[in-house]
Amino acid sequence: MTSPIALELGPGQQDVMPRFRSIIDGLFPPLRITPFAREGLRVRLRSASSRELQLTHLSANSHLVERRPGLHRGHEHAFYKITLQLSGSATMSQGNRESTLDPGTITLYDTARAYDLRADEDFSFLVAMFPKRTLALPDGVAGDLAALPIRGDTGVGAVLASYLRTMNDNLPLLHSQAAAGLSRTFLDLLSTLIGEVLEVDADGRAARTAVLMRVLSYIDDHLGDPGLDPAAIAAANYLSVRHLYNLFSATGTTVAQWVKQRRLDRARGDLADPLRAAETVAAISERWGFEDAGYFSRVFKQSFGQTPGEWRRTALPR
Repeated sequence: MTSPIALELGPGQQDVMPRFRSIIDGLFPPLRITPFAREGLRVRLRSASSRELQLTHLSANSHLVERRPGLHRGHEHAFYKITLQLSGSATMSQGNRESTLDPGTITLYDTARAYDLRADEDFSFLVAMFPKRTLALPDGVAGDLAALPIRGDTGVGAVLASYLRTMNDNLPLLHSQAAAGLSRTFLDLLSTLIGEVLEVDADGRAARTAVLMRVLSYIDDHLGDPGLDPAAIAAANYLSVRHLYNLFSATGTTVAQWVKQRRLDRARGDLADPLRAAETVAAISERWGFEDAGYFSRVFKQSFGQTPGEWRRTALPR
């Protein structure tokens, strides 16, 4: 969690680009920024973050942003971003897709893959960045949506866009005790939106992914059930166990591994939530389907490098 940031830079100020790059490097994985305007860069920026979500409001004149992950090391690969275009127009490209972002457009992209964001006019957008592990979505599914423009004026897209605008109007809340719940609401809305987008896509691969999304949603709704195993998941979704395994075959994980990781992620979030500070580790682990507290502690440390207690002492504000 970082302190809220607000700045306004213009051509009349000294060292505009170095100052802007310094701020951007502190907020995002490394980016290459090239201004187009003859007078130089003009930018206004506000940003705040919780442990699970960073929201930034950026207004600027024309410039190019390039992301080339192979040039850098670290954990930069571990994030997704979405943008909500507020004004002006921009072009986003990632993979083999290029999309025009007009006001109201939402798009998702992956910081582990190269992308370009080009604006030839003044523009303003909201960008939300969050760890990949927080989104109930295997990497293979997110790849289908890279740089895909999503309407933010209808259906779940309109709900998510409204939520982002409201969060932008109340940025300090991401630095408060309400941050964990607000971040989870955003992630739940985004997961639902992705499912809606895939559901209406007529492409065969997308239709298969839509079935997977329904299964993932069912899993998230039943994580607290100790009997949540492949047979139960398949039966509840009118699938054979073999078909269920086939759905997961392209995601890079198995059904059991996904259930375990989602349980760990939810427990990890609760352990870092100040509103749950009075709950015991055992109570939290049991809520998310772990019947054996010792087993929970072992797999938690294997996944995150800390015991549940160590993580809680690190994560909770003093």
